[in-house]
Amino acid sequence: MNIDTWLLHGPWLAPLLYAGAAALVLAVPERPARFWRIARMATAVALPLGPLAVLVNGLWPGTWALPLLAVPRLTLLAVLGWVVTRFSATYLQGEPNQAGYAARLLATLAAIAVVVLADALPLLIAGWVAVSLSLHGLLTFYPQRRAAQVAAHKKFIASRAAELALLGGVLLVGGASGQWTVSGLSAWLATHPAPWAAQAGAVLLVLGVLLKSAQMPVHGRLLQVMEAPTPVSALLHAGVVNLGGFVLIGLAPLLAQSPAAQGLLIAVGGGTALLASFTLLTRVSIKVRLAWSTCAQMGFMLLEIGLGLYELALMHLIGHSIYKAHAFLAAGDTARQTTAAVLNAGAPAGRAGSAWAPWLAAGGSTALVAASLHTLGATGSVPDLPAGWTLVLGLAWAPLLAFDARRCPLCLLRAAAAVVGLTLLYLLLHGAFGLAANAAPAPWAGWALAAAMGLAYAAQAVLAQRPSDAAWQFAYAGLYLDEWFTRLTFRLWPAPQPRPAARPQGIAPFESAWTPASPTHTPGADA
Repeated sequence: MNIDTWLLHGPWLAPLLYAGAAALVLAVPERPARFWRIARMATAVALPLGPLAVLVNGLWPGTWALPLLAVPRLTLLAVLGWVVTRFSATYLQGEPNQAGYAARLLATLAAIAVVVLADALPLLIAGWVAVSLSLHGLLTFYPQRRAAQVAAHKKFIASRAAELALLGGVLLVGGASGQWTVSGLSAWLATHPAPWAAQAGAVLLVLGVLLKSAQMPVHGRLLQVMEAPTPVSALLHAGVVNLGGFVLIGLAPLLAQSPAAQGLLIAVGGGTALLASFTLLTRVSIKVRLAWSTCAQMGFMLLEIGLGLYELALMHLIGHSIYKAHAFLAAGDTARQTTAAVLNAGAPAGRAGSAWAPWLAAGGSTALVAASLHTLGATGSVPDLPAGWTLVLGLAWAPLLAFDARRCPLCLLRAAAAVVGLTLLYLLLHGAFGLAANAAPAPWAGWALAAAMGLAYAAQAVLAQRPSDAAWQFAYAGLYLDEWFTRLTFRLWPAPQPRPAARPQGIAPFESAWTPASPTHTPGADA
């Protein structure tokens, strides 16, 4: 291979590094210090590949054939892989089968890198299948835990159904357009209307992404993977579940010509975001709240994609990934900080204060967004944003201002700066990745979404004030959708029985409270 060919395929060094390190780990399974050092070195070497791609293409245009959208995705993956690997090396000290865990972790990172870099649609689907299969071994790292087996089993079924939908979508889109790459399809759609077969293929692709993204009613596995090691939860929520969002953003030209696919994203994503946000309010376990948060956030991101707000969805995906990885890995510190905050909080806020807080935050955030848009719009340097979408942005940033400013006056200034900064970042991303041409949401959609978000704020305030109502109970159960899906899947394909854990002689076995009539119950999961 000559130097020109290597440079052309330079970004593919990332999956090769991860896969090669996985093979080396299996070669020295009895020496944890050595194979964890190998894993850390591989993930560290992959860190600069994304920025290096930008530098090389800047100095020698076209040298590295890497789509611009792949740069932030590859960089995000490299950072997550490095952090999760370092955390795992400490977290699993003393555990058996560390080599198997490290090899599967690196194999999962390699498969994710293939999905991130793939331009060929069949290769993208193959990489996604590999992600699911390698992740399955991480989810069942503790094979004796029945809840982990149930979660992995439900994920296995949903993933296979998703992959069948994705394969059907690729065959329809490729057969109708004659294009089997993302770049080729985008160029073809720029000059051709999407035929009905391609639009049907887009619907199947969206259906596959919805199943992969754990949208309701197949969201339960996100809640039960808490039985897996914490770094696995961090990787799943920050680097695997959101893959569908990145894939759909890359297929923006196809979605823009498929109203049925956009409608499916809006309906399922919006409904999931609404229901999961209500359920989130009722939970007290830190990790369970994070799981419901991922479900709600992914629903909102898919809603943004369905509405054509691709640059907002891209910013949301990247920010959510970084936040969720940190939140899971720091879950222990979060629990201690929350306990300290509750003990030192003093008198709780009154009913009137609690009811008005979301609206004051929403109003303040919207005013800051409008001021930022007006200031920059006067210079002509940013596109004009309709009033409805201005209100949507304000409501999206509102939680940043939802705190008691009397206890932390400086926090108010930091939150206001964050709202302005996020608005500016959104405007800078608008069109930076060539997505603005495909974004054409209807003017009424902004007002409709703003009204729905306003109703959500109102409903949350009501639920917070009346926790004894039946609505609170149904919200706590997530409308029992996961139970319905679990019973259905168990009738079609029962989960395998977990292997008993090895225990020292003389210690009685642990009797699980799990019963076939309640397959999703985990003792103490939300205590």
